[in-house]
Amino acid sequence: IRREHTLAEFPVPETASMEARLIISALYGNNYIGELLRIVKPEFFSVPENRKVWETIVDMYNKREQIDVSTIFPRVDMKNFSENILTAEAVYGQGILQLGVALMETHIKKQAYLASISILQGIEQGEAVERITGRFKGFSDDISGQLGDNTTKNASDLANELADDIQS
Repeated sequence: IRREHTLAEFPVPETASMEARLIISALYGNNYIGELLRIVKPEFFSVPENRKVWETIVDMYNKREQIDVSTIFPRVDMKNFSENILTAEAVYGQGILQLGVALMETHIKKQAYLASISILQGIEQGEAVERITGRFKGFSDDISGQLGDNTTKNASDLANELADDIQS
């Protein structure tokens, strides 16, 4: 008996606690915010309330406003901020940047995981090779667009090699 699989059957890594730690760390060590903004994009946040907090931090930074717990609190979901962000353990110094990189890496892994499942489902369902190779290219383009640099060049090359293997 052949059974249809859904994406819900394939859990992805949870990042809520990492997101909260990054936000509180950025607020306490706000001299790293400029560097963090080059690493961390709003789409890396899986919790919508955390994404809104990060977007608020980005907006305040761009306006050159003071960024700390007291200035951001009235601008965000106070319940989420009080219950999740203020209770998170902060990281200090260069550890803040490492936490930002970890969130980026986890986001990329999540995206790769979901794209892989989707591609495997397509193969299982007998989709055309062109459509499957298009998914590989789409994944690579999406990640490259989110990162805005050549970080994913190796991932793109690997995806193209895999697509060639599937085609042959």
